[in-house]
Amino acid sequence: MLISKAILQIFKSQLDYPYEKPSKIPQTENDKWQRAFKQDFTWEENLTSMVRKGFNLQVTASYKSHMHEWKQKWIKNADEKPADLAPHVWTGLKQYWMKPETKGTSTTNSKNRMSQRGRKGHFTQNGGTKSIETREREMTIANNGVRPHYGVLLKETHTNKKTKMAQDKVVEECLAAIEEDRQTQLTQLSQAGSNTEDLPRDDMNLIVLNVIRGWSASGARPSNPTHLEEEIERLNERLNEKRAERERKDKENEDFRARMKAFLKTAYPGQDF
Repeated sequence: MLISKAILQIFKSQLDYPYEKPSKIPQTENDKWQRAFKQDFTWEENLTSMVRKGFNLQVTASYKSHMHEWKQKWIKNADEKPADLAPHVWTGLKQYWMKPETKGTSTTNSKNRMSQRGRKGHFTQNGGTKSIETREREMTIANNGVRPHYGVLLKETHTNKKTKMAQDKVVEECLAAIEEDRQTQLTQLSQAGSNTEDLPRDDMNLIVLNVIRGWSASGARPSNPTHLEEEIERLNERLNEKRAERERKDKENEDFRARMKAFLKTAYPGQDF
């Protein structure tokens, strides 16, 4: 997250030209951004190649994301310039979006997405510019430290606040399938003598993952809900990364305690540590 914020700050302060896409950014500009990035982060010299590669990947992803956000802002109000863009950059981007060839490409891509989504309309997300990770943290804080499961996150980020309904048809059907599976499991538990009123978070996460993966593999339900799968997989990967990081730190602490105990016993024989 810190790296993403650092790159966003670079865009705000050093984006001097309205590049149409990440591939149009010249190496000289990229080098300048990397020098700025290096002012905020330090690393071992032998990691420079890996850091540079990671930086380039993040710049590409971040620029695509911000280009999309800027364009949506332009569509809603062409006169309202984003606060993080220089006036001449904003003007250049608007000129690019108004080109006939740009509009043609956008229309073609839109039709392709409609086809991939089984004619269920455009993907609609109601989370604003907040990432799903940010929304998860906010919901956890609001719920006294209890983390929401993936199904709650999907519903929260795709439900219209006024109508309380999911505007995206694929998401709506996905949420219905998740609830159906949840009720099925609760019924099975009840028949087995359990009085539980809801499923544990891990069980709900597993239901969501299975529903999403099932939709991708089966033609019985809407195919290719890519945005849902990416969100869930990203959360799952982050969970696994955090778990691995915690296990690594626990192992390091355990090794350190063992070495310290051995040192103290050698330095202070007869003492109980």
